[in-house]
Amino acid sequence: MKKWIFSIIVLFAALAGSLFYSKIFYPDLPIESITKREAAEKGEKSISKITKLAEENNTVWYVAQMEQGKAYDLIKEKMEASGWSFIEQNGAGFFFEKGGETLIVNSQMWTGKYVIFSVPNERGR
Repeated sequence: MKKWIFSIIVLFAALAGSLFYSKIFYPDLPIESITKREAAEKGEKSISKITKLAEENNTVWYVAQMEQGKAYDLIKEKMEASGWSFIEQNGAGFFFEKGGETLIVNSQMWTGKYVIFSVPNERGR
């Protein structure tokens, strides 16, 4: 009987560890080319910076840690470094302008800790 209980405990621990490692409990990503675990690992490395997740369907996806709204400052800094001037924020959209052209960067809270940004790829337009 003790062997059965021990086996069940070991099996449960292995299953729980597997679920934690795979980040299956995280919300779905709007990106198909990266797993939740990979995105979470990149998010962990994004302390005080914004990190590229993937490029998919003429969109570049970034992740940043929220840290009391700092993620929004990071996307503004990133876009301004690329020559885009911040115009305004309207909800989850950040409006930028460069040379008479407008670019909208959308943000999405992925977890309570990470924000995902979708930036239209300039080369795709």
